[in-house]
Parts: sequence; structure tokens; C-alpha cells
Amino acid sequence: MKDPMEGIPYFAIGKEELAQKKLAGTHATCPNCGKKHKIEYGTDEDGEKSILGFVDCGKKSYLVAVAGKEL
Repeated sequence: MKDPMEGIPYFAIGKEELAQKKLAGTHATCPNCGKKHKIEYGTDEDGEKSILGFVDCGKKSYLVAVAGKEL
């Protein structure tokens, strides 16, 4: 099955759209396998938590949250 996201060069969401999303918890449904995985957040060079939340599934990571809101 072909990945529907393949070939999409970027991701965009407006702040109005993001405001309407529900708050992200500690786990999210994986867009790859459909199971719940723990949401992880990266850190910047100063050790501050990133606003981007992702889940790991196998050897790939998937964006599932932005600024504490589920995508």
C-alpha cells in the first residue's frame, strides 16, 4: 500500500485550526499501526521541550501533536 503522505513536501496548520483541536494527552493513536504509543517531545539546543510531539513506530516517527494539541 502506498503511503498517502509520500510526496508531500511540508505540513501546515493555522492557529485557528490548531485552537479547535483537542488537547493531547500522554499517548496518541499511531497513524501507522493504529495502536496507542507514548507521545515524545524533542528538545532544542537549550534543553527546552519542543512544541512538536511524535510517536515512534518501528523505525519511523510520526507527528501527532503541535503545541499540546492533537493533530
